[in-house]
Amino acid sequence: VVSLGPVAIRQGGSIVFWRSGRLREIALSGEGERSLATLPHPPRELVASEGQLAWIQMDRESRTSLQTLSAGGVRVVYESDDNVSASVMRSAVVYWVLRSRDGSWKIGRVGLDGAHQETRARHGRPPAMLALGPDGVYFYDGPKRGVRRLTFDLQREDAVSTNVICSPLVVSRRVVCAHVGGLFVLPAAGTPRFLASERAGPITASVLRSPSNRS
Repeated sequence: VVSLGPVAIRQGGSIVFWRSGRLREIALSGEGERSLATLPHPPRELVASEGQLAWIQMDRESRTSLQTLSAGGVRVVYESDDNVSASVMRSAVVYWVLRSRDGSWKIGRVGLDGAHQETRARHGRPPAMLALGPDGVYFYDGPKRGVRRLTFDLQREDAVSTNVICSPLVVSRRVVCAHVGGLFVLPAAGTPRFLASERAGPITASVLRSPSNRS
């Protein structure tokens, strides 16, 4: 049994986690634990792709920073006054939902080289999660606007399905939604298709794997 601490993420054949002031890595077999960097406080979130690792940290003044490993130490990639409510990583780019103090929110992308872009600000409840698909970043924007797709360059946004409830959300070749009642697939057109009912309580997380998409 390995104590993984309060935050952990799988990266390839390993698990990266924080414990006792250090960021650590261990094989899925439970062997070969090693230290990656000194990190006095646990990250708010860890994000990873097959080749990159980053994390979101908040300081005492509630400033948010995106950080990554660099030569055995820690490098701050980007800093923001906004709060981050969701994040995912694709290759060397992190996508996150930024919540401003005025109640607005937007989606941003930050490359590990520091390049940063943001969508326009909007009001209302921010997405609780982001999901990577083969053609963009997907998110749920409330029952009326439904599931939305944003291209990876943040230049175009369109509707995948409207007037649906979809949280949590997972995307591969298919868009799969969970809500009270079970799991549903969102087709390109038409009504959601039932997959399975919930039996042990509300669905809080879902994962979809296929040979063509390992996100």
